[in-house]
Amino acid sequence: ADFGIDDDVFDLGADSILSLQLVSRARRAGLVLTPAQVFEHPRIRDLAAAAARIGGAGTDGRLDQGEITGRALPLTPIQADFFEMYRQGPSHWNQSVLLTVDGSIEPERLRDALDALVAAQDALRLRFATDGQGRWTQTVAPDETAELLRVMTIGDDPADLDRAGEAIQASLDIRPGPLIRAGLFRRASGDRLLIAIHHLAVDGVSWRILLEDLARGSATRPVLPWSRWVEAQAAYAAGPTVAAELPWWQAALGQAAPAFPTTRSGDRRQHDQIFDAALTTRLITELPRRWRIGVDEVLLAALAATLAEGRPQLLVSLEGHGREEVVEGADLSRTIGWFTTRFPVVVPIRGDPGDLLAGVKSALRSVPVKGLNWGWLRHGADPALAAAARALPAPDIGFNYLGRFGEGAGEDSRFGFSREAAGRSVGVETPAGLALDVNAMVVGGRL
Repeated sequence: ADFGIDDDVFDLGADSILSLQLVSRARRAGLVLTPAQVFEHPRIRDLAAAAARIGGAGTDGRLDQGEITGRALPLTPIQADFFEMYRQGPSHWNQSVLLTVDGSIEPERLRDALDALVAAQDALRLRFATDGQGRWTQTVAPDETAELLRVMTIGDDPADLDRAGEAIQASLDIRPGPLIRAGLFRRASGDRLLIAIHHLAVDGVSWRILLEDLARGSATRPVLPWSRWVEAQAAYAAGPTVAAELPWWQAALGQAAPAFPTTRSGDRRQHDQIFDAALTTRLITELPRRWRIGVDEVLLAALAATLAEGRPQLLVSLEGHGREEVVEGADLSRTIGWFTTRFPVVVPIRGDPGDLLAGVKSALRSVPVKGLNWGWLRHGADPALAAAARALPAPDIGFNYLGRFGEGAGEDSRFGFSREAAGRSVGVETPAGLALDVNAMVVGGRL
């Protein structure tokens, strides 16, 4: 490897999502780090000096770390966005992965691994219901009684896999559960494993945790369960920090406008693009290192340049991983749940590439707490704050960089990612809230 202890982890291609994985791996090795420390001490030598041993100085026990079961909890902002869009709460609205399997796998061992994972992660045991006023709430079931793994022998025709996958994808139910189910498809040409989870319970960072545990065949209980984080976040949102941010957003967004304000037909088209490994390396390693800029900022600058068309700025809806350290003692490095934040940013468009990169970098890094509080302004308990936030201009372009996914589902894993079709992840039509929605990720070294 061409790096050493005096290198900067971000110069080596790390990003905010990889920093969470770094924190998680450190904890497994008996060391306590926080994502903030990774950003404060990016040089490997300095980061090592900042780490503390588990059980020693640096651990924080201020938060109760037991699950909250059987009691209704409020929604997070991203969950509230879901129910605002889909008031009936569709159950077929999943994230899913289809995995290749190296060799044969024993269903009982897989079933045990899934059961252990769901027992360890309370977000995978969520149930959703409406209260007397029609408001949705979430509750953690104390245990999961549903069948989580279905084993099927199918033919090698791609249509057989697609039909079998559809049956798994459509089998989830957010009210009585379960919110996760897997299908092991036995085929002459090689087995496939489909895992489908309702999006209300999982995000991109969570999949990394889940697939690592599944590959190891054992589950790591999180330091802070999802339910405790939800409770802590609700208390944080009721404090003065969120309300104090409203003037910043009003100043930042007051003069902005959507890029495509004309009425749209609602017709949809999807385009997929895969870049080669050489270009991907330049984009996610060489450019960020040269400009001291994040991969997401590089890609957003490319989007802004593409859509410039004489515009001085671009109003974009961005997504973040949402695991910001606003609640003291909240170690979320091994917690599964839908933490995603969604927030608007005004990106200045400049002709010179260097100026464009600098402007994008400045715009993103000026956003308070990486956009976490925007959702609480819109969905918090104060109706005046919510009304003021909702009155501001709304983006019609979305951008989300999901980070890097490895070749397999974990270190020395028997699983790899398949691009075959295995049913629809989403079974309902998505309302056309955006004119253009760009999602980017790096899988197997290719963008």
